[in-house]
Amino acid sequence: MKKSLATVGVTAAVAFASVTGLGIAHAATATSASMTNPVSSLVTALASKFNLKTVDVQAVFDAQHAQMEAQHTVAVKTELTQLVKDSKLTQTQADAILAKKAALEQQRETNRSSMASETDVERKAPTDAERTALDTWMSKNGISNDYRYLLRGGPGGSGGHHELQDSQSSSSSTDTSSTK
Repeated sequence: MKKSLATVGVTAAVAFASVTGLGIAHAATATSASMTNPVSSLVTALASKFNLKTVDVQAVFDAQHAQMEAQHTVAVKTELTQLVKDSKLTQTQADAILAKKAALEQQRETNRSSMASETDVERKAPTDAERTALDTWMSKNGISNDYRYLLRGGPGGSGGHHELQDSQSSSSSTDTSSTK
């Protein structure tokens, strides 16, 4: 019974962490390169509170994170399919968005630990440069910046599933040839 309650508690904490964007909070608050796991303190606290092994709690967080990333990928692909059907994007543009999204995710993972020790001010210049490069890429591919949200993170972060739904309705009346 105690393990069952602990499992419910851990699952609820994972959902809460995902919804509130602890991964994004980590990027803004990390002060040490040794803090590479954005939810490590929460994992440790839950393991301690419910007398569980930290590795077991971390495994639950990791599995939930992987599941949510997969759901986000499916949501993005579904939305891109609809945008192509609605003639708002070409199939070539949709494919380019998926490829760029994968490249950006890999770049974020690569940069995560190196940027963890940097302050917000130190991260600002590279982030601004990445944003400018993304705007240039979108323009060169004839993709409106209205669809930038499709290239951002997953649930709990910028570009999560709720943003996908909200943005779909707001972008439905936008001409894809324009850029912001």
